Amino acid sequence: MKLNRKHLLAAFALILIGVVVGVTITNATYQQAQRQAYLRNHYDVNVLIVARHPDGTIFYTYRTHNIVTNIGVTFLQVQAAGTPSATAAATWIGLTSDSTAPAYTDTTLTSEIATSGLTRAAGTYTAGTASSGDVTWTITKTFTATGALTTVQKAGLWTTGTTGGTLFAETTFASVNLANGDTLSITWTVAATN
Repeated sequence: MKLNRKHLLAAFALILIGVVVGVTITNATYQQAQRQAYLRNHYDVNVLIVARHPDGTIFYTYRTHNIVTNIGVTFLQVQAAGTPSATAAATWIGLTSDSTAPAYTDTTLTSEIATSGLTRAAGTYTAGTASSGDVTWTITKTFTATGALTTVQKAGLWTTGTTGGTLFAETTFASVNLANGDTLSITWTVAATN
């Protein structure tokens, strides 16, 4: 089969289209990674965990940093972009006895506690006042144990109070054992910096 000039031009055009499409997809992937890195570098999130006996005596305090998951960063993008489905707020706190280190790719809390007063629950959102492009806000929830619980050691910040939703952030902490009537306060502090 002899290729004429018309066939060669058509083949060249197809190759050129393939290169352009490949570069466009690669560029879009690169831009997505850049947006996620920017968001991670401009959100500082810390968690304070305090456990008290029924008489108010503090017997456990732990302060730690956490990670914002990949789906958490995507959630921030969707919220900022004003996507019509962006109505959820990351104000729900879930707990688990799982000690596995948090990973950016996590989408669930393994063995999330759903009994004895430590079921995922809505935290109280306290807005901060923006200044010079920076703002800090908190999400706080105090759980009251209705039974004995051992090795509570990981928390997650969610967009819903039911199973599922978006796991925005998570952290592990030194395990704490709770007796009936003990309280566990979780305070998530989020700082968005310019």
